[in-house]
Amino acid sequence: MIGLDFTHFPVLESKYYKIRQLQEKDAQAIFEYQSNKINFLYVNMPVYTNLSQARKYIEEKNQGVIQNKWIIWAITKKNNNHIVGTVSIWNFDQKCSKAELGYGLFSGNTGKGIMTEVLSRVILYGFNELHLEIIEAYTHPSNKKSIALLKRLNFKYKMQIEEDGELLNIFRQEKKEF
Repeated sequence: MIGLDFTHFPVLESKYYKIRQLQEKDAQAIFEYQSNKINFLYVNMPVYTNLSQARKYIEEKNQGVIQNKWIIWAITKKNNNHIVGTVSIWNFDQKCSKAELGYGLFSGNTGKGIMTEVLSRVILYGFNELHLEIIEAYTHPSNKKSIALLKRLNFKYKMQIEEDGELLNIFRQEKKEF
């Protein structure tokens, strides 16, 4: 059984990064990322036109955490508290002890090994603390960097699906393989 209780928000750490709850002060960085479609070419998300949309996003995501719908973290360097990206575990399936992994890095932070380090820690949390048996990630077939990241983290290609008119690759990691 999945252990969903985020009453005490789980702050995680890796060697160089702190993985913490989204905060109001993250709104500007989220707005800057979300206001330029080039930052998320392969993901169907809205383009923000004002800062209040980023504030609302933070509020909605934190409310979902309180309701145990998902867990979403801000990624920051340990030596400062400035957000460089986000990572989440969501779309929980209690019956199958399964959930989905979501992640994104803000401009200027890709290609530095950040996500490999952070996702390794988050996956460990998912298997050991949430008691997940399966973690899946969906990525666009053209998103070569995301596919390479998932393979580096030992995710296995499962299948391709069509969702909302888009093709998506599903990659999976099982606890017993971790």
